Amino acid sequence: MVLAVSDQAIHCQVKSLQDDSMFFVSFVYAANKYIQRRPLWRELNMHSSFIGTKPWVMKGDFNTSLSVEESSIGSSSGTISMREFKECVGAIRMSDVNHSGFRFTWNQKPNSSSGILKKLDRVMVNDVFIDKFFDSYVLFQPYKILDHCPAVLKIPIGVELRGNHSDLATI
Repeated sequence: MVLAVSDQAIHCQVKSLQDDSMFFVSFVYAANKYIQRRPLWRELNMHSSFIGTKPWVMKGDFNTSLSVEESSIGSSSGTISMREFKECVGAIRMSDVNHSGFRFTWNQKPNSSSGILKKLDRVMVNDVFIDKFFDSYVLFQPYKILDHCPAVLKIPIGVELRGNHSDLATI
């Protein structure tokens, strides 16, 4: 169910038909310029208050990295954009979910070998989500026709009740 829509995010509530487990998902497509992302950081802070102690996932293109190590050009210092993103993520207490696949999720020139690579796309969760869906993970798949890697979130359904890992929900 869609709860709210803005220029940079869609906030939804998801309920499993299999076991009635529920969590919230925010799909993010952040603006290109850091000043234009500031309303998104405020919105995520407000949404965090609404979520409270319920499981929450943020998934999408944040158009900034969290650290200098998340770029192939290896800048020696962080940017305002990184600092503001890190402050937001810290304030709303989100962290990257376990993941595999591609490290850098954006390729400046996907059809060339000379492009800059960065981690702009992520799937982040709160501690409540980790506690409830502890075996969840993300697979960052190869670039195909786009300059971003698709991110597939796998959520074992019924983990907390049955421990059954054969049934997976995919977002």
